[in-house]
Amino acid sequence: MSAKQSTVSDKPMNIEEKNSLKNSIGHLTEEQQRGIIGLVQDCLTANGGEVFEFELDQLPAKKCRELENYVKKCIQVNQKKEKRKMADQARRQAQK
Repeated sequence: MSAKQSTVSDKPMNIEEKNSLKNSIGHLTEEQQRGIIGLVQDCLTANGGEVFEFELDQLPAKKCRELENYVKKCIQVNQKKEKRKMADQARRQAQK
């Protein structure tokens, strides 16, 4: 791979991608959000509080892409769980 080519993992995120990622993070479960802390904590200094906050602009491009991949996987898991839940509800309704 030449220096001009970049992999997805080190390509900087544009504003739309960052906004989409921020919105997606809000849809994660509390447990999944804790997974984000483990992913980004090596890039940030702790503020000593209960709340963990960071700006995507503070993270290296590669870390942003890792975070994006993690969030996408979590969203897929959540969608599968929701789909199963809906199918179970429909099955229960049909049995009544």
